[in-house]
Amino acid sequence: MNLFMNKTQRNCIIFFLIILGCFGIYKTFFVQKVHVFTDMRNRVVGARLMKDGILPYHYHWHPGDNLKYVVQRTIDTNRFRHVSIISASPFFHRILSPVANYNEPDIVKCFFFFNYALLFFMAIIAWYESRNPLLVLLFFVPFLFTDGWLHHIQLSQYYLLFGFLLFMAAYTLLKGKMYAAALFLALAILFKPSCIIFLIPFFLYFKTYRKFLLGSGMLLSVYALIVCFLPFEKSNWVEYFGSIKEHAAIHQMKVVYPPGNFDMDAVLPAVFEGENIQEQKRLGIEDEWVNPVVTNFMHVYKKFTGGKFPPTALLEFLTLSSLALLIFFIYKMNRKKATAPLPVQPLILAGFVFYFIANFFAPINSPPYQMVQWMAVAAIFIMEYKKIPNVFLLLLLMGIFINLRYIPDFPGKHAACEMICMVAAIGAIFRGRWALNAESEKIVTGKIK
Repeated sequence: MNLFMNKTQRNCIIFFLIILGCFGIYKTFFVQKVHVFTDMRNRVVGARLMKDGILPYHYHWHPGDNLKYVVQRTIDTNRFRHVSIISASPFFHRILSPVANYNEPDIVKCFFFFNYALLFFMAIIAWYESRNPLLVLLFFVPFLFTDGWLHHIQLSQYYLLFGFLLFMAAYTLLKGKMYAAALFLALAILFKPSCIIFLIPFFLYFKTYRKFLLGSGMLLSVYALIVCFLPFEKSNWVEYFGSIKEHAAIHQMKVVYPPGNFDMDAVLPAVFEGENIQEQKRLGIEDEWVNPVVTNFMHVYKKFTGGKFPPTALLEFLTLSSLALLIFFIYKMNRKKATAPLPVQPLILAGFVFYFIANFFAPINSPPYQMVQWMAVAAIFIMEYKKIPNVFLLLLLMGIFINLRYIPDFPGKHAACEMICMVAAIGAIFRGRWALNAESEKIVTGKIK
């Protein structure tokens, strides 16, 4: 992307964007600071339960239980609800378990800085590979003011972690480090099993990417074998996959539970886990910072059909047909360029597109905080900006800008942002000026060791 300006103008814009970025970090810190009982609470409690030998996915707190297992401010003591709101994978709970007994607000604060560390690391790699600090700032600074990021920070979500691991898998693939890429991809799958969809495009060229594919499979198989010999871990994974189906039914209103009937304020101490929850309740949440409207097809369909949810069969058909269509065109693209093997970049972007298509047509809610994962694609775009037509760079940037909190809301705003980003990524796959570089030539010729 060529920006027509002299060096002084360029430096002034860079300086302005750095100042604006610092302001964005300050504002998100305030949004995170005033929130209590974030979504991180259910991850922490899930880790505590597993650490204490209790299956978390159908656990509900009842009077007499330890207060450290409380997940929500209002609970159901009538035992109507079956599945709990704990939804992270057992692997994530195990990773979190060493610090799970610390006060949850302290864990939330640490996770705030952890999220920014992941974001900065992606930005630094993008800058190092592109040598274009202005382009990095143009993508990453406005992102700090988007509904997606503010929602992610306010609820102390962990979706940037999935995007980061997929980015690291992509980056190490670009560098020809097959086994390192396999490690990052395996970790992403253990944290969020749907990340396995990222692998699909690489199966088209199994011989070329066999070390990546077999390495990922081997790591996951070793973990699965260990789990099979540990009955409690096995039970957690069985309950986890079962709970996903129940959550999908709840999100589609196939199962409706009555609201909680017991206010936890009646039993919680004034200072709970080191935080004055009554004072936090009085302060409230800065809702004006976040537009929580969901982004995926299920709710777009609901909007245009008078509140009806799409049949699961339709969602599955749209997912599979979209993936099949992309696979066909990717294969056809390589057939047209039969004189040279397909470089790794379009396959990486295809992996991301496959992953986002599956999320878009998922039978569960896809809130704005999931959009932070698109920053992994933004980092790849920046690294490869010389090979990607400007129109697709601008489209991806437009997707970020439309998601800004200060852009007036309109029906389907977040879904529109998602679709714009999707078009940008698909356009880059098929219209990018891809050619073999030194590393990708080693990959396709099998010289990577």
